[in-house]
Amino acid sequence: MTKNPLIIQKQILKRIFSKVNRRRIAIYSAFPKSASQHLINLIKIGTDNKTIIVSAKTGSGWGHNIINEEKIYLDIPNYFKHKVLYGHFPFSAHNNHALKTLAPNSNIIVSIRPLPDVVISYKEHIDRGGFGPLDLRIIGASEGNQNWNNLDDNKKYDYIINFVIPWYIRYIMGWLVGAKEWPLRIITFEEHTLFPYKLLESVSDFLKIQITATSVKEKVSPKNIQLTNYNVGRMGRGRQILSREQLITIQNILSFFGESILDSNIGKYLLHGYDGLKFDVTDVVNDYTESAVSCRFSTTK
Repeated sequence: MTKNPLIIQKQILKRIFSKVNRRRIAIYSAFPKSASQHLINLIKIGTDNKTIIVSAKTGSGWGHNIINEEKIYLDIPNYFKHKVLYGHFPFSAHNNHALKTLAPNSNIIVSIRPLPDVVISYKEHIDRGGFGPLDLRIIGASEGNQNWNNLDDNKKYDYIINFVIPWYIRYIMGWLVGAKEWPLRIITFEEHTLFPYKLLESVSDFLKIQITATSVKEKVSPKNIQLTNYNVGRMGRGRQILSREQLITIQNILSFFGESILDSNIGKYLLHGYDGLKFDVTDVVNDYTESAVSCRFSTTK
């Protein structure tokens, strides 16, 4: 049976892409609502827009879950440029295979944020734009719920806790499994917002992107930095706004992954932010090395 010429062409391009780009791609996956777009914009400014930011998603909203491998290797004009493969994609069998095909020698950064703060920011995102970052994109049904606009704020928080937060927890638990296969570093919302330039310099070393924080500081201004999807950006709002029962519900969902997760640094951070830890964000910044940062947010205490 004769193969479709288009399929043959794609297979050839895929092989060429893999050879040309093996050392040209960095990987950045992030919680939605974790200030990730802010870091992406700093990377673009720091490389004079010479680093191509490649959207890995298959489509808007729920399409973030699946890496569109074909879209990336068919982008022929950018074959010889350094890239950051960016999105909210979880670690899955499909995505792991795609990443190993596209960027087998890459390091990965994953950004997270305390879950109570995510709840507040996610709800505000929907109220502002009609759809959440992971929405099914059904017109008139925010997060798949036609009744969304009739809910009061407290009910909206309940809805997000019960239907959206489980995705976030599976996301980070999946990447902890992925850390067994990939050089992976976890970064936090507080590093993004409180120490953006120090984080940028550290992350650029890890991802093998040539950036100096000083050069970025000189170039950054309100006119050339876009805080896409950036709400209030204040830390700790979730634990102030959510009820005790709502906070317990988040903890109970996380508990399905075992007591060891609840007792780990990453579990405590997800529930309480740095307030639940024996170190703070300044300590993380002060020991910016791959081994130190990875150790602090592993599943061990």
